[in-house]
Amino acid sequence: MNYLLLIAETQAYLDQRNDPVKAPALGEAWKAYSDALRKAGVFVRGAGLQPPQTATTIRVRNGERQVQDGPYAETKELLGSFIIIDVPNLDAALEWAARCPVAAWGAVELEAAIQSVHASRAVSGCINWPEIVLLYEGLVQVAPGIGSLVGRAVALAQAGKPAAGFTALEEIPASRIVNYQPYWAARGHLLQLLKQKDEAQKAFNRAASLTDDPALREYLFQRSAGNI
Repeated sequence: MNYLLLIAETQAYLDQRNDPVKAPALGEAWKAYSDALRKAGVFVRGAGLQPPQTATTIRVRNGERQVQDGPYAETKELLGSFIIIDVPNLDAALEWAARCPVAAWGAVELEAAIQSVHASRAVSGCINWPEIVLLYEGLVQVAPGIGSLVGRAVALAQAGKPAAGFTALEEIPASRIVNYQPYWAARGHLLQLLKQKDEAQKAFNRAASLTDDPALREYLFQRSAGNI
């Protein structure tokens, strides 16, 4: 199975690339890691990225394209590189992620690995939700972002544990979910699974109010009405 390792680095770490004193040691650490990946036969592809300040971010709002210079958001950790590996399971992927030179002070995200399990549906005809739960469990250990926390809750519900999924949602701090649209959509879905129609309707309506996408808003209103 292919796993995409997204390497999140601090600005200070990124600056070391151009530091004549620190860059050689940094390069040696990465070379050793790269050589180990290749020797093990798990390396598929990878590349370092240009500094985030050179990025361009695009959004479409109300049919208008908005282009912004720089990264999507100001954060302490920035996407510095990526690696695709081909390993048999989550444990192997986590092992290689932990060996990444950045893991000691940055983060290595496994979000895309979850998508590869979804993609396997084209072959198997079904989604292996228990496997996705395991992937999210590993992801929240490495990078407990709001997206991975919500994804873990939904995966638990889809794996046949809606009550556990809802409990996981409830454990996310309120300050992190106030205007996070996927949380409210997920909450509505889980509440529907738990047969709490009125609360589900409120959650879907809240999710609809937080999107600028007309198609998504209509879909969420249809979910709120119980038509989907």
